Amino acid sequence: MTPIIESSDNPYLNRKVDIARVFVPAKIADNKIGMQNDPTYFNRLMGMDEAERNALLFGDWDALEGTYFSAFRPRHRDGEPDNACHVISLSNRKLEPWWPRWIGADWGYKHCSAIFWGCQDPTDMVIIYRELVAAEASSYELGMAIATASIEDLRGLERKKHAYVFFSRRVFASRRD
Repeated sequence: MTPIIESSDNPYLNRKVDIARVFVPAKIADNKIGMQNDPTYFNRLMGMDEAERNALLFGDWDALEGTYFSAFRPRHRDGEPDNACHVISLSNRKLEPWWPRWIGADWGYKHCSAIFWGCQDPTDMVIIYRELVAAEASSYELGMAIATASIEDLRGLERKKHAYVFFSRRVFASRRD
């Protein structure tokens, strides 16, 4: 609950103006006085789009509008088990070397390239265990970064085994270098 102070130029006053705000993590149930003062508040929330409604109703500020995976949540809500969210800690979990692994990449130059290392455990859970984000990297630089980050994963592979790498189609559409 630390105040956040942002400065911005006001061209009409010809000076900088400070705006202070405080983020208060709360749910609708935490605002009993507000509910009494405006009995229609809950009903208005129910008419909002899902992301905004979940933020104001449940305090789910991780609800992101316009994302491909609209149900994505990095943290679980109160009362939910830890595995009810999509980001779980691997600090107590060992990734076994025989689990199927792959690398997925979305190519970018002016927009960042995003590279993700994944594996699949015996319960079919997909685990993304490493990421690399690079801006304005040539194909050579990006390839070197991926290879360097993958060294530990590639150690000990049998001669006939290989690692899968998937790129978005866009990487093959144009040549920059």
